[in-house]
Amino acid sequence: ARLRGLLSFGLRVQAVGFLQILRDQGVNILVAAFGGVAVLGLWGVAWRVLQLPVSLLAALWRVSMPGMARLVAAEEDVGATVERVIPLVAVGTSVLVVPLAASCAAWIPVLLGARWAHAAAAVPLACLAMCFAVPLSVSLSGYLWAIGNASTPLRATAAGIPVTLALLAGLLPLIGLTAVSVAYVGNAAVEGVLFVVAARRTISFRIGRRLGVPVVLAMLAGAGGWSVERWIGPNLVGALVSAAVALTALLAGLAAAHRVYLNDAVRLIGRGLRGAVAPAVSA
Repeated sequence: ARLRGLLSFGLRVQAVGFLQILRDQGVNILVAAFGGVAVLGLWGVAWRVLQLPVSLLAALWRVSMPGMARLVAAEEDVGATVERVIPLVAVGTSVLVVPLAASCAAWIPVLLGARWAHAAAAVPLACLAMCFAVPLSVSLSGYLWAIGNASTPLRATAAGIPVTLALLAGLLPLIGLTAVSVAYVGNAAVEGVLFVVAARRTISFRIGRRLGVPVVLAMLAGAGGWSVERWIGPNLVGALVSAAVALTALLAGLAAAHRVYLNDAVRLIGRGLRGAVAPAVSA
């Protein structure tokens, strides 16, 4: 009986990944159907660009469930931990994606050629989706799995699929490739709401400015860097300067309005780097 329960839980966890694959393939099919093979090729380039921050953030999802499980088993105040994790992950995510969103319109033609330049249209809003989706997903999906609730992440993923595809089908003929990132913003919003509602049934936590401030600052800094790239042009100088301006503006804004969490993030990153370097040095 115990094994059956574990298998049921594991199947629901694996089903989340399966549904995400179906969603992404559905996006590809709709892009090809409404935009043609050329637009699908542009989206393929944009998708690979977006995998750069995703591959780095994947480590957070891997440790969220075991970390939350330890806290639940120790009967710690998980709500307080969630309130700390959300802004920390929001700061880290913003630092990764804001320079990319600001400078992708220059980096893509510089690295891949001018014929792929329009792929950048799908990147900025997809980065915005990461800014608020990743903090909620890392903190709350890990907690829900830790308490044995694998149904909510599965339902959240399933609920996001029709929203994603409907937005894409309706907007792609109107705004082109940007519609793909708008669709993923809608998907992230649906999943985030369902995560918050489900988690608040068992723990109490606040989001508010903990998530809102980093997201707003990320939008402003990204827009500023993007404006610089428009001014300089899609070349190497434009790519470097726009990324640097966006990152500097973001860090300055976080230092002014979110200093406690910025300092906390810097300390945690420093400890992680020292922990990674120490075994290599001793070896």
